[in-house]
Amino acid sequence: MKRIYFIRHAKSSWDNLGLTDHQRPLAQRGIKAAKTMASAIWERNCPLDRLKTVYSSSALRAQQTIALISEQLLSLGMIEQPISVNIDDRLYSFDSYQVLTWLREQDKFFAKQEGVSSAHIEERVIVGHNPAFELSIEYLTGQALEKLPTCAYVQLETDLASWCELQANTCRLTNLITPKMC
Repeated sequence: MKRIYFIRHAKSSWDNLGLTDHQRPLAQRGIKAAKTMASAIWERNCPLDRLKTVYSSSALRAQQTIALISEQLLSLGMIEQPISVNIDDRLYSFDSYQVLTWLREQDKFFAKQEGVSSAHIEERVIVGHNPAFELSIEYLTGQALEKLPTCAYVQLETDLASWCELQANTCRLTNLITPKMC
């Protein structure tokens, strides 16, 4: 069984209009949400401690989100070392096609990079953006989401043998939590 864990970045700040979209940091509300969501994500068995790496968009707000989740889990004693994060520019996308392509490439790209057979690549945690995440989830599950707010967490499962087989309606939505639910 393969699992995909989507973490949408927390609320970003628009205070400095001189920054590019890529450079925008988290707002105070986003910092609070990331810390709150850390234990909620952990309690839903997201494998943040088991995986070699979590993959994040290169946008500052996405990197800060996973860093805050890691710091919070460390401070609560839920993990023993910081979460390893691989920054991937391909996840700095608002296009669901690009996110779906990234997921479908897991067999060839990450088996080579991590030195394991594709049969062992069962789980991926990715941190990124809307509308790409929301549309990808809807496509993979066939379920319309009312809204995927900032710092939301979604877990999908599929019985497919290979990541490249991901298509419409091939996944089940097994967890969805938002900061307001915590």
